[in-house]
Amino acid sequence: MRDYYIVDRETDRVKSFYSNDYYFRKTTVAEYALWTTQWVQTGHAVELVNRRMHDYDRFATPRRNVTVVPAHGANAVNLLVPKGIQVRGSLGHGGTFSYNDFDEPTTTALRVEIFEDPEFDLTRAALIYQVMEVHENELIRLRLELAGLGQ
Repeated sequence: MRDYYIVDRETDRVKSFYSNDYYFRKTTVAEYALWTTQWVQTGHAVELVNRRMHDYDRFATPRRNVTVVPAHGANAVNLLVPKGIQVRGSLGHGGTFSYNDFDEPTTTALRVEIFEDPEFDLTRAALIYQVMEVHENELIRLRLELAGLGQ
C-alpha cells in the first residue's frame, strides 16, 4: 500500500494518513461514482474514461479538517471531500473532489476519470444523455436556420 502524508494539526508532525484512521478513510467506488454522476449532470465533461478498475489506493475521504503536504507521482492521492470538511495545503499531483455551498460538485483535479466498475453506469448514462441533448439542440438550430427563422 502506498504511503500518503498529512500534517497533524495537534503536533505539527507529518504522519502517514493510512496508518491513522482518525483523519482518513478509503473512498468507496459508490461515493466517487455518485460525485462523477453529479459532475456530468451539472454540465461538466468526463475528460478520460479509464479502462481499468477503480484505483482504490488513490482515493481517500477525510473525516475531519486536515492540512496536507504535497505528494507526487506514484505517491499522489485524490481526496473526496465531504461538505463541511476543509482541506488546506497542496496535494501535489492529486486533486480534491468536493461540493461547493450550493451542493454542486467542484474539483481541483486536472481531469475527472470514470472507471469500468458497474457503479459508474449512471455516470455513463448521464454522459450519453448530455451528448444526445447537444445533438438535439444542434438539429433544432439547423432546422430553424433552414426554415429562415434561425439567426
